[in-house]
Amino acid sequence: MNEKKLTRNKGYDILRIIAILFVLFCHKYSYSAPELIDGIDFWYVLTLALSILYKSGPPLFLMISGALLLGKTESFQKILTHRILRFLILMAGCTVVVCIIHSRNNFPFRVDRVFFGELNWYLYAYLAFLLMLPFLRLIAQNADEGQQKLYLILTFVFYSISGLFLFLGVDAKLLDNMPLFNTVYASNCWQLTFPLAGYFIANVIKSGDPAKIRKLEIAAVVAALMNLLQGEILFSLDRFTKDGLNLEMMRQHACFGPACLIFILCLLWAEKAAERAAGEAEEETEEAADGERSSDANGFGAWLLTELSAATLGVFLIETHTNFSGLLSLKIVEWPIVADLPYTRSILAVAIEFVAYSLFVILLRRIPGVKKIL
Repeated sequence: MNEKKLTRNKGYDILRIIAILFVLFCHKYSYSAPELIDGIDFWYVLTLALSILYKSGPPLFLMISGALLLGKTESFQKILTHRILRFLILMAGCTVVVCIIHSRNNFPFRVDRVFFGELNWYLYAYLAFLLMLPFLRLIAQNADEGQQKLYLILTFVFYSISGLFLFLGVDAKLLDNMPLFNTVYASNCWQLTFPLAGYFIANVIKSGDPAKIRKLEIAAVVAALMNLLQGEILFSLDRFTKDGLNLEMMRQHACFGPACLIFILCLLWAEKAAERAAGEAEEETEEAADGERSSDANGFGAWLLTELSAATLGVFLIETHTNFSGLLSLKIVEWPIVADLPYTRSILAVAIEFVAYSLFVILLRRIPGVKKIL
Protein backbone atom coordinates (compact mmCIF):
# COMPACT_ATOMS: atom_id res chain seq x y z
CA MET A 1 0.00 0.00 0.00
CA ASN A 2 1.38 3.43 -0.84
CA GLU A 3 1.42 6.40 1.55
CA LYS A 4 -1.40 8.20 -0.18
CA LYS A 5 -3.70 5.29 0.36
CA LEU A 6 -2.63 4.99 3.98
CA THR A 7 -3.53 8.59 4.70
CA ARG A 8 -7.03 7.85 3.41
CA ASN A 9 -7.40 4.81 5.65
CA LYS A 10 -10.79 5.16 7.32
CA GLY A 11 -9.18 3.75 10.43
CA TYR A 12 -7.90 7.25 11.15
CA ASP A 13 -11.47 8.56 11.08
CA ILE A 14 -12.54 5.81 13.49
CA LEU A 15 -9.56 6.56 15.72
CA ARG A 16 -10.37 10.27 15.89
CA ILE A 17 -13.93 9.52 16.94
CA ILE A 18 -12.79 7.01 19.57
CA ALA A 19 -10.19 9.47 20.83
CA ILE A 20 -12.64 12.34 21.27
CA LEU A 21 -15.14 10.07 23.03
CA PHE A 22 -12.35 8.99 25.40
CA VAL A 23 -11.50 12.65 26.05
CA LEU A 24 -15.14 13.42 26.83
CA PHE A 25 -15.32 10.47 29.22
CA CYS A 26 -12.11 11.69 30.92
CA HIS A 27 -13.89 14.86 31.98
CA LYS A 28 -16.83 13.08 33.61
CA TYR A 29 -17.57 10.93 36.63
CA SER A 30 -16.73 7.95 34.42
CA TYR A 31 -13.03 8.83 34.78
CA SER A 32 -12.99 9.51 38.52
CA ALA A 33 -15.30 6.61 39.44
CA PRO A 34 -12.47 4.30 40.62
CA GLU A 35 -11.41 6.99 43.08
CA LEU A 36 -14.89 7.17 44.58
CA ILE A 37 -15.98 3.53 44.78
CA ASP A 38 -15.58 1.97 48.23
CA GLY A 39 -13.67 -1.28 48.25
CA ILE A 40 -12.55 -3.49 45.39
CA ASP A 41 -15.17 -5.41 43.43
CA PHE A 42 -15.97 -6.17 39.80
CA TRP A 43 -17.42 -2.73 39.18
CA TYR A 44 -14.30 -1.10 40.61
CA VAL A 45 -11.99 -3.22 38.43
CA LEU A 46 -14.10 -2.52 35.32
CA THR A 47 -14.33 1.25 35.83
CA LEU A 48 -10.61 1.44 36.53
CA ALA A 49 -9.78 -0.44 33.32
CA LEU A 50 -12.09 1.88 31.40
CA SER A 51 -10.53 4.98 32.94
CA ILE A 52 -7.09 3.77 31.79
CA LEU A 53 -8.48 3.32 28.28
CA TYR A 54 -10.05 6.80 28.41
CA LYS A 55 -6.62 8.23 29.23
CA SER A 56 -5.40 7.02 25.82
CA GLY A 57 -7.57 9.63 24.06
CA PRO A 58 -4.91 12.36 23.66
CA PRO A 59 -2.17 9.79 22.83
CA LEU A 60 -4.35 8.44 20.02
CA PHE A 61 -4.70 11.92 18.52
CA LEU A 62 -0.92 12.32 18.63
CA MET A 63 -0.36 8.87 17.11
CA ILE A 64 -2.63 9.82 14.22
CA SER A 65 -0.68 13.03 13.67
CA GLY A 66 2.59 11.12 13.75
CA ALA A 67 1.40 8.51 11.27
CA LEU A 68 0.09 11.12 8.84
CA LEU A 69 2.67 13.91 9.19
CA LEU A 70 6.06 12.43 10.00
CA GLY A 71 6.39 10.79 6.60
CA LYS A 72 5.83 14.02 4.68
CA THR A 73 8.43 16.40 3.28
CA GLU A 74 7.67 20.09 3.82
CA SER A 75 9.72 23.23 4.29
CA PHE A 76 9.53 24.87 7.69
CA GLN A 77 7.94 27.86 5.97
CA LYS A 78 5.07 25.66 4.82
CA ILE A 79 4.74 24.13 8.28
CA LEU A 80 4.69 27.62 9.75
CA THR A 81 2.06 29.02 7.38
CA HIS A 82 -0.01 25.89 6.77
CA ARG A 83 -0.02 24.29 10.22
CA ILE A 84 1.39 26.47 13.01
CA LEU A 85 -0.37 29.69 11.99
CA ARG A 86 -3.69 27.85 11.72
CA PHE A 87 -3.21 26.43 15.19
CA LEU A 88 -2.28 29.81 16.64
CA ILE A 89 -5.51 31.24 15.20
CA LEU A 90 -7.46 28.48 16.95
CA MET A 91 -5.66 29.22 20.21
CA ALA A 92 -6.43 32.92 19.83
CA GLY A 93 -10.10 32.08 19.31
CA CYS A 94 -10.11 29.89 22.42
CA THR A 95 -8.45 32.72 24.35
CA VAL A 96 -11.27 35.09 23.39
CA VAL A 97 -13.90 32.56 24.49
CA VAL A 98 -12.18 31.87 27.81
CA CYS A 99 -11.77 35.60 28.52
CA ILE A 100 -15.46 36.20 27.83
CA ILE A 101 -16.41 33.38 30.21
CA HIS A 102 -14.02 34.73 32.87
CA SER A 103 -15.48 38.22 32.54
CA ARG A 104 -19.05 36.94 32.91
CA ASN A 105 -18.07 35.02 36.03
CA ASN A 106 -16.24 38.04 37.46
CA PHE A 107 -13.04 35.97 37.41
CA PRO A 108 -9.82 38.03 37.17
CA PHE A 109 -7.80 37.34 34.06
CA ARG A 110 -5.12 38.68 31.75
CA VAL A 111 -5.30 37.90 28.04
CA ASP A 112 -1.59 37.10 27.82
CA ARG A 113 -1.79 34.65 30.73
CA VAL A 114 -4.81 32.96 29.20
CA PHE A 115 -3.15 32.60 25.80
CA PHE A 116 0.21 31.39 27.07
CA GLY A 117 -0.83 29.24 29.99
CA GLU A 118 -4.52 28.84 30.77
CA LEU A 119 -5.85 27.05 27.70
CA ASN A 120 -6.13 23.26 27.68
CA TRP A 121 -2.70 21.64 28.03
CA TYR A 122 -3.11 19.64 24.83
CA LEU A 123 -3.00 22.78 22.68
CA TYR A 124 0.47 23.65 23.98
CA ALA A 125 1.64 20.04 23.56
CA TYR A 126 0.41 19.89 19.97
CA LEU A 127 1.88 23.29 19.11
CA ALA A 128 5.21 22.02 20.46
CA PHE A 129 4.87 18.95 18.24
CA LEU A 130 4.34 21.16 15.19
CA LEU A 131 7.38 23.29 16.04
CA MET A 132 9.51 20.15 16.41
CA LEU A 133 8.04 18.51 13.32
CA PRO A 134 11.01 19.03 10.94
CA PHE A 135 13.39 17.41 13.42
CA LEU A 136 11.05 14.60 14.39
CA ARG A 137 10.77 13.83 10.67
CA LEU A 138 14.55 13.41 10.51
CA ILE A 139 14.36 10.84 13.31
CA ALA A 140 11.31 9.06 11.91
CA GLN A 141 12.30 8.90 8.25
CA ASN A 142 15.90 7.83 8.90
CA ALA A 143 15.17 5.08 11.42
CA ASP A 144 15.51 1.64 9.88
CA GLU A 145 13.21 -1.27 10.68
CA GLY A 146 15.35 -2.51 13.56
CA GLN A 147 15.61 0.93 15.12
CA GLN A 148 11.86 1.46 14.87
CA LYS A 149 11.24 -1.85 16.62
CA LEU A 150 13.80 -0.99 19.29
CA TYR A 151 12.16 2.39 19.87
CA LEU A 152 8.76 0.81 20.51
CA ILE A 153 10.26 -1.73 22.91
CA LEU A 154 12.33 0.80 24.88
CA THR A 155 9.42 3.22 25.07
CA PHE A 156 7.11 0.54 26.44
CA VAL A 157 9.71 -0.54 29.03
CA PHE A 158 10.76 2.90 30.27
CA TYR A 159 7.29 4.41 30.06
CA SER A 160 5.73 1.55 32.01
CA ILE A 161 8.45 1.05 34.61
CA SER A 162 8.36 4.74 35.45
CA GLY A 163 4.93 4.22 36.99
CA LEU A 164 6.30 1.45 39.21
CA PHE A 165 9.27 3.56 40.32
CA LEU A 166 6.95 6.47 41.07
CA PHE A 167 4.76 4.26 43.27
CA LEU A 168 7.80 2.87 45.09
CA GLY A 169 9.07 6.38 45.72
CA VAL A 170 12.27 5.76 43.75
CA ASP A 171 13.63 9.09 42.50
CA ALA A 172 15.00 7.78 39.19
CA LYS A 173 16.33 10.93 37.52
CA LEU A 174 17.20 8.95 34.39
CA LEU A 175 13.53 8.29 33.67
CA ASP A 176 12.82 12.02 33.64
CA ASN A 177 15.64 12.92 31.28
CA MET A 178 14.82 11.02 28.09
CA PRO A 179 11.54 12.50 26.85
CA LEU A 180 11.73 10.54 23.59
CA PHE A 181 10.76 7.52 25.72
CA ASN A 182 9.28 8.82 28.95
CA THR A 183 9.01 11.52 31.58
CA VAL A 184 7.99 10.99 35.20
CA TYR A 185 4.93 13.17 34.64
CA ALA A 186 3.93 11.02 31.69
CA SER A 187 1.97 13.47 29.55
CA ASN A 188 4.99 15.79 29.35
CA CYS A 189 6.51 13.45 26.76
CA TRP A 190 3.39 12.60 24.78
CA GLN A 191 4.09 15.10 21.97
CA LEU A 192 7.32 13.19 21.27
CA THR A 193 6.60 9.60 22.23
CA PHE A 194 3.22 8.95 20.65
CA PRO A 195 3.74 10.59 17.24
CA LEU A 196 6.86 8.49 16.72
CA ALA A 197 5.10 5.35 17.95
CA GLY A 198 2.17 6.04 15.61
CA TYR A 199 4.46 6.52 12.63
CA PHE A 200 6.49 3.39 13.30
CA ILE A 201 3.39 1.25 13.85
CA ALA A 202 1.76 2.60 10.68
CA ASN A 203 4.93 1.68 8.78
CA VAL A 204 4.55 -1.96 9.79
CA ILE A 205 0.92 -1.99 8.68
CA LYS A 206 1.81 -0.19 5.47
CA SER A 207 4.39 -2.86 4.67
CA GLY A 208 1.58 -5.36 4.15
CA ASP A 209 3.79 -8.16 5.50
CA PRO A 210 1.41 -10.61 7.26
CA ALA A 211 4.15 -12.04 9.49
CA LYS A 212 5.31 -8.63 10.72
CA ILE A 213 1.76 -7.44 11.26
CA ARG A 214 0.90 -10.59 13.19
CA LYS A 215 3.92 -10.13 15.47
CA LEU A 216 2.94 -6.50 15.98
CA GLU A 217 -0.60 -7.49 16.94
CA ILE A 218 0.61 -10.07 19.45
CA ALA A 219 3.11 -7.66 20.97
CA ALA A 220 0.43 -4.99 21.28
CA VAL A 221 -2.03 -7.37 22.96
CA VAL A 222 0.62 -8.46 25.46
CA ALA A 223 1.68 -4.85 26.12
CA ALA A 224 -1.93 -3.72 26.59
CA LEU A 225 -2.72 -6.54 29.02
CA MET A 226 0.48 -5.91 30.98
CA ASN A 227 -0.26 -2.20 31.21
CA LEU A 228 -3.86 -2.75 32.26
CA LEU A 229 -2.75 -5.18 34.97
CA GLN A 230 -0.04 -2.75 36.04
CA GLY A 231 -2.56 0.08 36.19
CA GLU A 232 -5.07 -1.96 38.19
CA ILE A 233 -2.47 -3.02 40.77
CA LEU A 234 -0.51 0.22 41.17
CA PHE A 235 -3.59 2.45 41.13
CA SER A 236 -5.28 0.32 43.81
CA LEU A 237 -2.17 0.14 45.98
CA ASP A 238 -1.62 3.87 45.64
CA ARG A 239 -5.22 4.63 46.53
CA PHE A 240 -5.59 2.30 49.48
CA THR A 241 -2.09 2.45 50.97
CA LYS A 242 -0.87 5.95 50.06
CA ASP A 243 -4.12 7.96 50.11
CA GLY A 244 -4.08 8.38 46.32
CA LEU A 245 -0.78 10.23 46.15
CA ASN A 246 -0.13 9.51 42.44
CA LEU A 247 -3.40 8.17 41.04
CA GLU A 248 -3.23 10.19 37.83
CA MET A 249 0.29 8.99 37.06
CA MET A 250 -0.66 5.38 37.74
CA ARG A 251 -3.18 5.70 34.93
CA GLN A 252 -1.01 7.71 32.58
CA HIS A 253 1.89 5.27 32.81
CA ALA A 254 -0.47 2.40 31.96
CA CYS A 255 -1.89 3.77 28.70
CA PHE A 256 0.92 3.13 26.21
CA GLY A 257 0.05 -0.48 25.46
CA PRO A 258 -3.73 0.07 25.25
CA ALA A 259 -3.27 3.10 22.97
CA CYS A 260 -1.01 1.13 20.61
CA LEU A 261 -3.44 -1.81 20.51
CA ILE A 262 -6.45 0.40 19.72
CA PHE A 263 -4.42 2.17 17.03
CA ILE A 264 -3.39 -1.10 15.40
CA LEU A 265 -6.83 -2.69 15.51
CA CYS A 266 -8.54 0.31 13.94
CA LEU A 267 -6.04 0.57 11.08
CA LEU A 268 -6.18 -3.15 10.38
CA TRP A 269 -9.97 -3.15 10.46
CA ALA A 270 -10.03 -0.30 7.96
CA GLU A 271 -7.53 -2.10 5.73
CA LYS A 272 -9.76 -5.17 5.58
CA ALA A 273 -12.86 -3.04 5.09
CA ALA A 274 -11.17 -1.26 2.18
CA GLU A 275 -10.28 -4.59 0.58
CA ARG A 276 -13.89 -5.77 0.88
CA ALA A 277 -15.15 -2.49 -0.53
CA ALA A 278 -12.75 -2.76 -3.47
CA GLY A 279 -14.00 -6.26 -4.21
CA GLU A 280 -17.63 -5.15 -4.02
CA ALA A 281 -16.92 -2.15 -6.25
CA GLU A 282 -15.35 -4.42 -8.84
CA GLU A 283 -18.40 -6.68 -8.78
CA GLU A 284 -20.71 -3.67 -9.13
CA THR A 285 -18.67 -2.43 -12.08
CA GLU A 286 -19.13 -5.76 -13.78
CA GLU A 287 -22.85 -5.68 -13.00
CA ALA A 288 -23.11 -2.16 -14.37
CA ALA A 289 -21.37 -3.30 -17.53
CA ASP A 290 -24.05 -5.98 -17.81
CA GLY A 291 -26.76 -3.33 -17.47
CA GLU A 292 -27.55 -3.96 -13.81
CA ARG A 293 -28.00 -1.12 -11.32
CA SER A 294 -24.96 -0.27 -9.18
CA SER A 295 -25.21 1.11 -5.65
CA ASP A 296 -23.12 3.92 -4.19
CA ALA A 297 -20.17 2.27 -2.46
CA ASN A 298 -19.50 5.25 -0.23
CA GLY A 299 -22.97 6.52 0.62
CA PHE A 300 -24.18 8.44 3.61
CA GLY A 301 -22.28 6.32 6.13
CA ALA A 302 -18.90 7.17 4.62
CA TRP A 303 -19.83 10.86 4.41
CA LEU A 304 -20.95 10.90 8.05
CA LEU A 305 -17.78 9.15 9.20
CA THR A 306 -15.64 11.72 7.40
CA GLU A 307 -17.62 14.65 8.78
CA LEU A 308 -17.59 13.36 12.37
CA SER A 309 -13.87 12.74 12.13
CA ALA A 310 -13.22 16.25 10.82
CA ALA A 311 -15.37 17.72 13.61
CA THR A 312 -13.41 16.15 16.47
CA LEU A 313 -11.04 19.09 16.93
CA GLY A 314 -13.96 21.47 17.18
CA VAL A 315 -15.74 19.16 19.62
CA PHE A 316 -12.59 19.10 21.76
CA LEU A 317 -12.27 22.90 21.75
CA ILE A 318 -15.92 23.42 22.72
CA GLU A 319 -15.79 20.84 25.50
CA THR A 320 -12.57 22.13 27.03
CA HIS A 321 -12.96 25.90 26.61
CA THR A 322 -16.63 26.59 27.29
CA ASN A 323 -18.94 25.85 30.20
CA PHE A 324 -21.60 24.11 28.10
CA SER A 325 -20.60 20.65 29.31
CA GLY A 326 -20.82 21.73 32.93
CA LEU A 327 -24.26 23.23 32.42
CA LEU A 328 -25.43 20.08 30.65
CA SER A 329 -24.17 17.88 33.50
CA LEU A 330 -26.09 20.00 36.00
CA LYS A 331 -29.26 19.55 33.97
CA ILE A 332 -28.81 15.79 33.62
CA VAL A 333 -28.39 15.42 37.39
CA GLU A 334 -31.92 16.74 37.76
CA TRP A 335 -33.38 13.96 35.61
CA PRO A 336 -35.03 11.48 38.04
CA ILE A 337 -34.39 8.46 35.83
CA VAL A 338 -30.59 8.82 36.18
CA ALA A 339 -30.40 10.71 39.47
CA ASP A 340 -28.81 7.76 41.29
CA LEU A 341 -26.82 6.42 38.33
CA PRO A 342 -23.70 8.61 38.00
CA TYR A 343 -21.98 6.42 35.40
CA THR A 344 -25.12 6.34 33.29
CA ARG A 345 -25.23 10.13 33.55
CA SER A 346 -21.69 10.25 32.19
CA ILE A 347 -22.60 8.08 29.21
CA LEU A 348 -25.68 10.17 28.53
CA ALA A 349 -23.77 13.44 28.82
CA VAL A 350 -21.01 12.22 26.48
CA ALA A 351 -23.56 11.06 23.90
CA ILE A 352 -25.42 14.38 23.96
CA GLU A 353 -22.24 16.44 23.83
CA PHE A 354 -20.75 14.44 20.98
CA VAL A 355 -23.89 14.69 18.84
CA ALA A 356 -24.65 18.34 19.64
CA TYR A 357 -21.08 19.63 19.35
CA SER A 358 -20.40 17.61 16.21
CA LEU A 359 -23.53 18.94 14.52
CA PHE A 360 -22.58 22.50 15.46
CA VAL A 361 -19.02 22.09 14.14
CA ILE A 362 -20.18 20.42 10.92
CA LEU A 363 -22.49 23.37 10.26
CA LEU A 364 -19.82 25.87 11.29
CA ARG A 365 -17.37 24.34 8.81
CA ARG A 366 -19.81 25.16 6.03
CA ILE A 367 -18.97 28.84 6.49
CA PRO A 368 -16.40 29.92 3.87
CA GLY A 369 -12.91 30.03 5.35
CA VAL A 370 -13.76 28.25 8.59
CA LYS A 371 -13.02 24.78 7.19
CA LYS A 372 -9.40 25.77 6.53
CA ILE A 373 -8.89 26.64 10.19
CA LEU A 374 -11.20 24.29 12.13
